[in-house]
Amino acid sequence: MTACTGVLPSCDEFPLASTHQGAAFSAAGDWSAVTVSASANSSQGGITGAFYTSNRMVEGDKFWVKAILANGSASW
Repeated sequence: MTACTGVLPSCDEFPLASTHQGAAFSAAGDWSAVTVSASANSSQGGITGAFYTSNRMVEGDKFWVKAILANGSASW
């Protein structure tokens, strides 16, 4: 929540707040945050939590995130 302190209605950050690359573990400027609807943020949190559970992720496990743009293409 470091990146989103005091942001209403809801805020989402990247890298994910639940990772060691999130704002709580990173220097200022090494992350981004944007205001989003609370329902979108909650939904994404549920999807992320389900990913961790279904893939048996534990503290220290590494994984990649592939961002998909609105047009369906990869961001790189």
